[in-house]
Amino acid sequence: MSDKFYVEIWRFSDGHVESRMGPMCERSAERVQRGAMINMNHAEWGCRIVPV
Repeated sequence: MSDKFYVEIWRFSDGHVESRMGPMCERSAERVQRGAMINMNHAEWGCRIVPV
């Protein structure tokens, strides 16, 4: 199990990763994900945490 993670902003329509932040610890990744999702258009974009 990895102790570092990336946070990715990706488009639903084609799976394109628009932004990748990290690597960071799991707690930081969760905080970054919550912050990124605040103003996100959830119909078009997704935010996920992926291990390194």
